[in-house]
Amino acid sequence: MSHVTFTDVVSTTAKKFKIPGVAVGVFADGKDVYACHGVTSLDNPLPVDKDTLYVLGSLTKTSTATTIMRLVRRGEGRAGTFRMGLEHGLYCLGANWLLFVLLFALGIMNIAAMAVLTVLIFAEKFFPQAERIAWVAGLALILYGTLVIVVPAALLLNGAEM
Repeated sequence: MSHVTFTDVVSTTAKKFKIPGVAVGVFADGKDVYACHGVTSLDNPLPVDKDTLYVLGSLTKTSTATTIMRLVRRGEGRAGTFRMGLEHGLYCLGANWLLFVLLFALGIMNIAAMAVLTVLIFAEKFFPQAERIAWVAGLALILYGTLVIVVPAALLLNGAEM
């Protein structure tokens, strides 16, 4: 498939499924081939190119597919699958351990706060306005934290005394 045809296929598919922006890269005939279409965001319409960075939620599906393809290509069977799963699991733990600790502590201390955080994470992953949701939530948390520093009585403690 030539680069022009590849680009046409990517653009046609993106339009068909109403995808605002996509960058696809493949390794073919000993070289990298890229096809880009659309804009990075409807709120901030910058053109997509081969160096466009996407949020993690967009990358998890391709990472899983790439891992599976690598395993099939290597033909390492169950042992290879187990080892690669272990490597990826340890990488995930290493990259997110602090988040895991904070979420565990938050869940034990305040189940309502954990539910709110769960809804917020879901909204950031599910709705197309993810960037706006993250900014509004971040600003709200910064303002609330500042309020608690200035007026400690503003801390919601579920009836517990300080």
